[in-house]
Amino acid sequence: MEWTWNKDAFDAVHITSPNGGFEIIGTDTDQVLLEGDTDKRHLRTEPIVRGRWLVLQPIHGSGEWTLELPKSKSWVAQISAASGEIEIRNVHAKFELQLGSGEIRMEDCRGTFQVQSGSGDIELENCLQADVPNVPEFAYEEPVQERTGGPIPPIPPIPPIPPMIGKHGARMKFNFGNEADWEEYGAQWEEWGERFAEQATRWADKFVREFGSGFGFDKTPNEPGMHVRLGSGDVSIEQVDAQLVTVQLGSGDIQLEDGRIGELALQASRGDLNIESILPAGNWDIATRHGDIQLVLPDDTNARIDAATRHGDITSEVPLVGVGRPGRAARHGGRMVGTIGQVGENPIEIHLESLHGDIQIEMTGHASRYAGQPAASRVRQEPVAPVPPTPPAPPTPPTRSDTSLGVATADTVTQSDKAKPSAASTGPTYDSQLAILQALQRGEITVAEAETLLGSLKN
Repeated sequence: MEWTWNKDAFDAVHITSPNGGFEIIGTDTDQVLLEGDTDKRHLRTEPIVRGRWLVLQPIHGSGEWTLELPKSKSWVAQISAASGEIEIRNVHAKFELQLGSGEIRMEDCRGTFQVQSGSGDIELENCLQADVPNVPEFAYEEPVQERTGGPIPPIPPIPPIPPMIGKHGARMKFNFGNEADWEEYGAQWEEWGERFAEQATRWADKFVREFGSGFGFDKTPNEPGMHVRLGSGDVSIEQVDAQLVTVQLGSGDIQLEDGRIGELALQASRGDLNIESILPAGNWDIATRHGDIQLVLPDDTNARIDAATRHGDITSEVPLVGVGRPGRAARHGGRMVGTIGQVGENPIEIHLESLHGDIQIEMTGHASRYAGQPAASRVRQEPVAPVPPTPPAPPTPPTRSDTSLGVATADTVTQSDKAKPSAASTGPTYDSQLAILQALQRGEITVAEAETLLGSLKN
């Protein structure tokens, strides 16, 4: 079946279904095209325009739907289903997608993203955060109070299945009657099927709304950005450019690769987190209870690193120092801090935390493609304040060609390091942890001296 509308006929799409497959594609035409491999008996009603909404409510379990939307316009797209698959390509919209279970894949899309599934994989590729239109008021069929939190009216009982025509004899013989009896019997079944279809659709709509509330869809951040919620499965986000990204995952792995992100919040109960070639333009908070964290940053990163694990190892290509006092990790865990690039008074903060797992920090060896470009969400970088002149410190040894410095702890300090005069007595004074880390980054002090100075601050 096929339906068409002009692009100005509506601004938003609302789809609710127990299950099925949905494909939305951006096109260069001015026409909206909807195609479905179903027939009228599998629809509650024909797809209909209510106010500024196109409303589709299929009930067939295996229906496949394709919706083509003109790329010259930004849309609102709401899809809710108990199970199925959603694939969207080359569309600019405010996306609100939720599945009880199933796969969600988005490619070459722009807008804001609220994506949620109970189980299944979620993939976002080459997606860009962009301005979206306001959500128009929805014109419900039922009274508004029934759709906005009030009690859902009871569903009328399904009429009993029409009894088989004819009479059963003592020997279980069947009399199927004449042709008129069969026509009446068929009409009764048709009426029963319509009533059942109506009830199934109302159940699906009720399920979708209760699922969204119970799983926390209504509690997702209101700020524009990309928000992903997944019970179990893997999350993959590639070639992303967004000011805000949040991911909450019960069980599975999270892979973020190539792009730029302002504020980032990743939380997983069980799974590995891998962030590669993403330029931080705001504060990041990355945590998993059971799993490893691998962070590979481009060379034009300017940020302060704070890594903590209770049961695991921390390895790093950037200079980090151990912090004796407990921070985001427990007393018995390890916590290390350091800086990358040039940081000002309000540096970008990157927090990494794993309860049971290792943390690995590396550099890509090259700058990102955003080098030199301003980012709206990036904290404005201030020049590092010069250290007041004091008696000259010993000359800094030449920098090693191998920039992989590794992680230094109190147990790895060599005897030659211990024999060196401390920077506190022969060089500039550092009265804060940030000043010490900045001096370490500039090469004015060694890792061992930085640990000594941090210990003196604690005492």
